[in-house]
Amino acid sequence: MHQPQYVEKLEKILRFLIKETLTLKDLDKIWESQLNKHEAIEKNVHDLLSRLAWDFTPEQLDHLFSCFEVFVLLLRLQTFILIFFKKLILE
Repeated sequence: MHQPQYVEKLEKILRFLIKETLTLKDLDKIWESQLNKHEAIEKNVHDLLSRLAWDFTPEQLDHLFSCFEVFVLLLRLQTFILIFFKKLILE
């Protein structure tokens, strides 16, 4: 997922699958492919999903929003923990 050319080809395949057989589990796997990966992979997956979202069903779109909500909450939690430990170390 770190190569833009690969992501472009994947987008074409997924665009077809959205209308036919893309399940929420498939969407989860796409989402999970960027978790704890290099920043470039995260960006490519987020960009891919944002382009595909225009063709998602309402259920797929709701599911994607849920994935982003969890992602944002985890980022906030990580930030809170880092600030906490920084204060703990400095005091």
